[in-house]
Parts: sequence; structure tokens; C-alpha cells
Amino acid sequence: MQVDSLHEKVASLRDQISRLNEQRDEDTRRLKDVQDDKLHVEGRLHKTEVELTTCQAVKEGLRRDKAIFVTFLERLARALNMEEISREVGVDLHTESMLLRAEQLARLESDKLADKLLYGSYPRLRRERTYCELPSREVRHRGDINLGLRASIEHVHNLKLFNLPICIGKLILKR
Repeated sequence: MQVDSLHEKVASLRDQISRLNEQRDEDTRRLKDVQDDKLHVEGRLHKTEVELTTCQAVKEGLRRDKAIFVTFLERLARALNMEEISREVGVDLHTESMLLRAEQLARLESDKLADKLLYGSYPRLRRERTYCELPSREVRHRGDINLGLRASIEHVHNLKLFNLPICIGKLILKR
């Protein structure tokens, strides 16, 4: 009986040893998987750190470029006499307004050069702008002047017509 009980203990211990060996093998496999995962994560971490460093360097370069660009825009705004506008609007609107101002100045400069070439020998003559080049306010002003001039001419004409019989009457009376 004692032998049977010892055989049972031995069998149970062998089962226990085999289960412990299986558990140890499984733990070893898990440890190896965890170490592989750790190496993979460390590699990704290193790659991400390199990308972060690169991005920070690029970001710093872009900051310097932006500072240079903003300084350039401020100087250009001063040159185009747009300092008040440049303080109030953002970069997008600022560049658009400066582009429009530069186009306007280029047109004015070309008109000035054309006037200088065409009317250089006549200092008092200036090129008359065509109707489509005139601002609407100036067109209205010129229209008002023309109406006033016409009224004045009619008034003078009427005075001449009415004064003519009076003058003839005075001439007849003097004789």
C-alpha cells in the first residue's frame, strides 16, 4: 500500500513537472515574443525620434524663412506707401493688396512715361484720359462742368439777342 501511494505521488509529481515544464516553455516563448516586440518598438521609437528631429529642423528653417518674408513684405509695403494697410490685414490679404498697388503704380508709371514721350516738348499739355479710363466721380464732375458751360453759353447768347435791339435803339437815338 505504501508502494502504491508512493507510485501515485511519483505519478502526480511527474504530471506536475510536465505541467511546470510546459508552463516554463510557454513563459520562455512569451518572453521571446516580448523581447521581439521591445526591439520592434525601440526601432520605431528611434525612427520617430529621427523624424521628429528632422521636422524640428525644417520647422525652424520655415520660421526663419517666414521672418525673412514678413520683413520683405514690410519693406515692400513701405516702398509702395502702404504701411497703414499692412498693419491691419493678414499676410494673404497683404500680398494681394500689395500686388494690386504694384499693378496700379506700374500703370501710372507707364502713363507717365507715355506722357513724357508724347508731350515732352509741350510742358503744359497733358494726355487726356479716355472716357473709360476716368473714374465715375470725375466723369460726373466733367458732365456737371459741361452742363454749366452750356448754360453759360446759352445765357450769353440770350443776352446778346436781348441786348442787340437795345443797342440798335440806342444807336438810332444817338443819330
